[in-house]
Amino acid sequence: MTAAQWKARQLDDREHIEEAIAVIRQVIDVFKYLRSPQIHGQLRRIHNNVWCEVDIFQDAINNLSASNGNAEPPFNMTWLWQEFIE
Repeated sequence: MTAAQWKARQLDDREHIEEAIAVIRQVIDVFKYLRSPQIHGQLRRIHNNVWCEVDIFQDAINNLSASNGNAEPPFNMTWLWQEFIE
C-alpha cells in the first residue's frame, strides 16, 4: 500500500485504527511467510540461479566486446543484480 493509498483511506485517523492494524498485520504476515525455512530456501536458490545466469551473460558480453576489439562495456550486470537484491 502506498502512502497515498494509506492517506486516502484515512488510516491515520483513530476511527480507522482497526483497518490500519489489519493492514499492518498483513504486512507482518507476508514477512513471516518469506522468512519461513522452505520459502527462504527457495528464494535463496532462485537468487543464486539468477546470479549465475547473469554472470554468464556478463562474461559473454565481455568476450563479445573483446572479440570485436572494443573495451568492456561500462556496466556490470552481475554487480547491478547484486545492488538490486540489496
